[in-house]
Amino acid sequence: ICSAIFIICIYDDGLVELKNNPIVRALSSIGIYSYNIYLWHYFIPKIEPLGFNTVTGFLFSELPLGFRIAATSVTFVFCSLILGMVMTKLIETPFLKLRSRWIP
Repeated sequence: ICSAIFIICIYDDGLVELKNNPIVRALSSIGIYSYNIYLWHYFIPKIEPLGFNTVTGFLFSELPLGFRIAATSVTFVFCSLILGMVMTKLIETPFLKLRSRWIP
């Protein structure tokens, strides 16, 4: 999806200076965290006892089914992005610095 958005932006605006394009910057910043988002998104619904399903079920119980599914999906994506970014900062970045120090 991100690649398609990137291609559309290039063709839509012409080949402008890409580093100043806000969409390209947003996509590249998500790309930095993408592997950890992929790794950790699995655990979002698994957190218990007051986990994702319990909280979203409580928050969105009054919504019609279609809106409940959409709200739960948006919340899941948001939580996955946040958890992936946090884990990148807490785990991956320190270990990459340690690796760079030990193996130059």
